[in-house]
Amino acid sequence: MSRDLGTAIAVFFVSFFFLYSSRGLPLFVSGGYPGPSFFPLILSFVLISCGILLVVNSLKSSLKDKPTGIEKWNFEKFIMLGDIQTMKNVIVFIFLTVLYISLIPLLGFTLTALVYLLVLQVIYGVSIVRAMLISVGLVLFIHVLFVMILNVVFPEPVLGPILWRWML
Repeated sequence: MSRDLGTAIAVFFVSFFFLYSSRGLPLFVSGGYPGPSFFPLILSFVLISCGILLVVNSLKSSLKDKPTGIEKWNFEKFIMLGDIQTMKNVIVFIFLTVLYISLIPLLGFTLTALVYLLVLQVIYGVSIVRAMLISVGLVLFIHVLFVMILNVVFPEPVLGPILWRWML
């Protein structure tokens, strides 16, 4: 129960962040094509639906754990979000995600996504070599798909030219 509820809370935070972030963007563009807020809106509703399912699952397992099934529902047991490590994981994930989104305009998608994926995987116990392979592979896949195949132009980061000259 506790893991489902903690995950549901994290999912609600992420989905409401997507809803809030896409509020000023047009839903459709000329010709009836989906606009920039179309995908975040769909993603938000899917995540909210998943969060609701997790809460329902948590409630069912909470009520199933009762010996008689007729006892008064224990709000304190429901609200308890599990052990300290689970809460730390949720807080670290939310913090790193907000930091990641905040750094994209400064450092660009490629570098920020690479570091974000690598750090998250290492924090959650993936070996550094495997995390590096997954992070590089995923960022390359996204770059090839969006930039080379779909011709989507990623915005130029503010610190991009400065950072790349310094790194090379």
